[in-house]
Amino acid sequence: KELLPLKKRWFAPVTISVCYDEDLLSLMKEAGCSEVLIGFESLSQDSVKSINKTFNSVDDYKKCVEILHKYNIKVTGSFVLGLDCDDKDSFKRTLDFINDAHIDFVRYTINTPYPGTPYFERMKNDCRLLETNWDFYDCRHCVIKPMLISKEELENGYKWLWFQTYSLKNIIKRLSYHKSKWQFIKQVVINYVFGLVYNKMMFKNTIN
Repeated sequence: KELLPLKKRWFAPVTISVCYDEDLLSLMKEAGCSEVLIGFESLSQDSVKSINKTFNSVDDYKKCVEILHKYNIKVTGSFVLGLDCDDKDSFKRTLDFINDAHIDFVRYTINTPYPGTPYFERMKNDCRLLETNWDFYDCRHCVIKPMLISKEELENGYKWLWFQTYSLKNIIKRLSYHKSKWQFIKQVVINYVFGLVYNKMMFKNTIN
């Protein structure tokens, strides 16, 4: 409510629980919220549970995006790749879901255990660490041994998802929910330019 008189547009990280309170969403929109960031993380409920995000219900993801769009709030969704339940088909399933759920912008990271955390110690004790050069702990490289796929499959799938998500074909699929032709064209252009710039910047500077 304190934001109402400021008449500013703003962006915020939230959990999917915000979608269960439409009075709050109405107030957020009135106060200038134009976009939210949600850590969906995975389409596997077991994977979500393994990273202690038990409040994330995979079955509610699509409905959550739909409700946010009803209030004209765009959604940036983040997903973690390489969790223990991920297999070779996870990348395609993720892309299909993102298109079907009409998530506006998407971010991907590779599952990375940071030194000093209990997760890092567990990976170390399980002999799953593949890399001890901290330069590779950037969420863009595979530094632990995945359970169901190889290191190469994970890194290739990560790159494939970034480029596929921001291809013109998939941008059009994701943003087809827009009823206004002008808004649709505008958002497609913004998405496409973002993808071109971000992918070029990110993969150009990737450590080999």
